[in-house]
Amino acid sequence: MDAPFRSDWIQPELLRRLVGVVDLRCGQAVHAVGGHRDRYQPLAQFFPPGHPVIAIAGDACRLAQSYRAVGLSSFYVADLDGILSARWQQALVLEICGLMRSATRLYLDLGLSTDHWRSNRSQWVELLNQFPNLQLVMATESANSTALLDTVLDDVPVKRVTVSFDFQKQRWLSNSTTIEQWIAACRQTGIRSIIGLDLIAVGNATIQPTLALCHQLRRSLPAVRYITGGGIRSVDDVHRLAAAGADELLVASLFNRPL
Repeated sequence: MDAPFRSDWIQPELLRRLVGVVDLRCGQAVHAVGGHRDRYQPLAQFFPPGHPVIAIAGDACRLAQSYRAVGLSSFYVADLDGILSARWQQALVLEICGLMRSATRLYLDLGLSTDHWRSNRSQWVELLNQFPNLQLVMATESANSTALLDTVLDDVPVKRVTVSFDFQKQRWLSNSTTIEQWIAACRQTGIRSIIGLDLIAVGNATIQPTLALCHQLRRSLPAVRYITGGGIRSVDDVHRLAAAGADELLVASLFNRPL
């Protein structure tokens, strides 16, 4: 696992755009399907292009190492326990952060909400201090107010915060905020990077919802670094999304299969 696999399966410029996704639930790496989190299953195997499959069996650290072996240098970790129940998997997250210390960027979604931030603020600020490559993801699905962005920015530099715009089948996944409010908040605070996700595409076989959202958010926030994912299963999909304006692409199904 320490020696990298050959990476001539994709152009170097496109390879640098790929962000390996590690979804965590109950201590295991799981395979996301359409945002239906009750159906997420532990990952079974990793398929490096042109090489034998690697057994994962839900091992999140092994998954992270497999992404590194195929040449990925940035990563996105979503703690579903934190997102769903506000109980983040601290030990496992810290272990993965340690493995990814030399990564270009490590996006971390812990299910940030006002109460969750108040309960864990000192730990998360320390985590950001400990790992300079960390980006704290503020997901609009979890955040109950755009005021949370100002609260977090009192302690965290704006360059360390990424806002995630979350949809399900083109439906905005927040009952307490609007997309227009978040766009205005990002402009006002000078947010430098955003994620756009339509969960219906995650783990599925089409990038059409991902493409549509890319065009929409690119028009609204043209100057930010734009990260997206969902339905990416081929190098052609990577080309199409890069051409549509995506700077970085969250990938999982490109390499992974559930148990």
